[in-house]
Amino acid sequence: MKHLLFFFLGFFFILHSFGQGSVTMEDKDFKTSRVPDTVILGPLERNAAFGSLSQLEQDVIYWMNVVRKDPARFYSTWVLPFTVQFPQAKGSDFKSLSSEMKSALPLFEPHAVLNKTARGHAQEIVAGKIGFVHTGIGGKSFEQRMKEAGIVNCAGENMLEGKGDGLVAVILLLIDKDVRGHGHRKLILHHSLNTIGVSFIPWKKNYILVQDFSCK
Repeated sequence: MKHLLFFFLGFFFILHSFGQGSVTMEDKDFKTSRVPDTVILGPLERNAAFGSLSQLEQDVIYWMNVVRKDPARFYSTWVLPFTVQFPQAKGSDFKSLSSEMKSALPLFEPHAVLNKTARGHAQEIVAGKIGFVHTGIGGKSFEQRMKEAGIVNCAGENMLEGKGDGLVAVILLLIDKDVRGHGHRKLILHHSLNTIGVSFIPWKKNYILVQDFSCK
């Protein structure tokens, strides 16, 4: 199964980076422990924006916060075992990931507006109105889409096509195989980004994930 990744970073709409990569893996489940961390899950379940999401979308946000709570533990407990089961996901620059996953970060807060922007963009792609790109209908740039939604300070967006598994999606975005600059990873581990919106919906024979980020 091929997984495609695409990111856009527009931090204060000054720094602009693009990157795309792909990973072809066996079509099998990632066997690992998924016992929920109630310290993370409790506050999420009290968040209305989180409650409005599907179970798959909630899983993505949950695992993103597992990363943020203890990056080093996430690396040793889930990333390394994943690369043992799926060695083809590990690129030549995989070693750099462990050095970046050291310090805890503020947990992401689900955000209703960002859920809406992520869902809208994903639905446009699924409907065939645009390609697997960050540019919206009518040529609207990512910046324009965010500004129209009232997101004006900082923003970023990750996109992935692949299997409908929130944990696997987060791991692939962190590994960022063949993605120059590791943009997906940078967004997930960015200290200033602390709000998130997610859409993870069926597309063709796979799923498409859109993650939108901002800061308070």
